[in-house]
Amino acid sequence: MGLFKWLSGAKEPTPGSAKASSGPSIYQHVKTHLRQDGPGLTEGGETLPDEAKVVAGSQLRFMAGARDGILGHHMNPGEAEKTVQELFDLISAYCKSPRPENQRKLYDRMMQQPAT
Repeated sequence: MGLFKWLSGAKEPTPGSAKASSGPSIYQHVKTHLRQDGPGLTEGGETLPDEAKVVAGSQLRFMAGARDGILGHHMNPGEAEKTVQELFDLISAYCKSPRPENQRKLYDRMMQQPAT
C-alpha cells in the first residue's frame, strides 16, 4: 500500500499486525467533522483522535498549531534538518516496504516531535 492510501485511511489486512494508532486517520477524522453549511469543522473536529496520547503526562497544553509554531521558530536549524532527514528516511522506508512495523516507526517518530 502506498503512503497516500495509508494517510487517507486505507487499510491493508495483515494477520497479527498492530496499527500505529487505534483511532481513525487524520483524514477520516477531518472528513467526518466537516461542516455541511460552510467552511470549518463541527464540534469535536479540532481535537485529533490521538490528542490524549500526545498530552499524556503533561500539564502544559497548547492551542491548535501553537506547539508546531513555537518549536519550528525556536528550534536549532541544524536540528530541524536532521529531523526532516529522519522523517524522510522513515517515509521512504514505509513506501518501499509498507509493513506495519515501518508504519509504527514513522508514527512513533512523528509523535516524538512535531513535523515542522
